[in-house]
Amino acid sequence: MTFAFSILVFFLFTTIDIIGVFQGNLKFDVFRFFVSLPSIAVVVIPAFFLAWSTTSRSSFKSCFILIFSYKNKVDRSKVAESCQFLKVFGNLGLLLGGFYTISGTIFSLINDDFSGNIEQNLSVAMLAFYYALALKIIVYTAEYRIRNRHLIT
Repeated sequence: MTFAFSILVFFLFTTIDIIGVFQGNLKFDVFRFFVSLPSIAVVVIPAFFLAWSTTSRSSFKSCFILIFSYKNKVDRSKVAESCQFLKVFGNLGLLLGGFYTISGTIFSLINDDFSGNIEQNLSVAMLAFYYALALKIIVYTAEYRIRNRHLIT
């Protein structure tokens, strides 16, 4: 329960930070640049499937069970597999976010149809890395929650 609450607090403070950056001049249109489903999809979906294919398939199931589990006696190999899945998932998310940010930036600079809105195009291109960082923060926290709860006695 506290893990889910901490994730909600993370997104709450991220939203407060977005509002603070725009200092009261926040319109609903600004949120459409921060909530970009294609940017989330190009980071999370490939990172998930690549992590799932490189680690064991049971590690995905056990990692989400172990995050919310309160059992003291858990097989150490399951804990190690779960932590490995989360580490690979987060690192791949960061790498893919960087890749898509660079490719989006290159496309925005090459494209002649941006009609003077280069700042807007580059900020949208950077959203992939923004979501990759958010994914890494969440996954890193989940990994260490599993480690601290189940490995440290």
